[in-house]
Amino acid sequence: MPVGLSYPGLRCILEYLDAVKRIHIASRCAVLQRCKKSVPLRLNYLCIGSELRLDYCLIWLSYEMELEFNDTRRTRVQTRDEPRSVLHAVSVPQNLDHQTVNEKINQYYLGGRTSVYVKRLDIFGSASTLAWSVDSMFKITELNAEDNYFEDFLPIIDPISFPLKSLQTKTAGLHTYDHPVFRSAEALSFNLFEEHSETEIICLHKLPCKTILFEYDLEWINIVRMIRYWMENPKEIGTKYIFVEYNRKLVYNELLHIKREFEGIRHDLNYERPNTFGT
Repeated sequence: MPVGLSYPGLRCILEYLDAVKRIHIASRCAVLQRCKKSVPLRLNYLCIGSELRLDYCLIWLSYEMELEFNDTRRTRVQTRDEPRSVLHAVSVPQNLDHQTVNEKINQYYLGGRTSVYVKRLDIFGSASTLAWSVDSMFKITELNAEDNYFEDFLPIIDPISFPLKSLQTKTAGLHTYDHPVFRSAEALSFNLFEEHSETEIICLHKLPCKTILFEYDLEWINIVRMIRYWMENPKEIGTKYIFVEYNRKLVYNELLHIKREFEGIRHDLNYERPNTFGT
């Protein structure tokens, strides 16, 4: 009969085991249940909101008070109101409300752990409405809190996580530009607080990050004004600005507007078509 793994050996295997498989195995093994919280949990993706997603495992509470599990690799992820294909379902006591059940789910999967490593953490819903009673600290690389103020979630993020590789957030005001977590992120995606404010344009220009992304209606951003300010106030640190707009008509109109405004100083790129096939 083969000799079983020692505790140190078991810890090493558990830590780097696929997170969803690890939770599944540990729930069926009394020995692993005793040590599972002390072994760091590693996730590529964690989404917290009305649902909980651990990598590819989606967990949500249905209107019929059933805890349902789905594998996002096998099925398309639908909205909450669409019928879903369920891989597994567990009935929940009818005397519990949604808030209580969600708190218990979060605490069971994420609470009481010594370390939780997450490559990307997505948070949906306001900090006041989230079912969050977890006592763990998260070591993250990227944070998406686009509907929230990132400051609300700093208490659950281990300081060793900073600087972040990517941060999506709302801005609470011009003072957000001075926050060290905001300024130190490598890539930022956020909404302008005062879209037509000269003061905010100056704050934006002073950010040291490499990439800044705006992902909302171009009608709310005065791009021409921003370009003029960059031209009048050049800086040594190169920052790439990305404007995401899915309305083709808006994009076309904005490009025409920029072309008209800078027609006198526009320089065409010198481009020679490569001779792929030789002469």
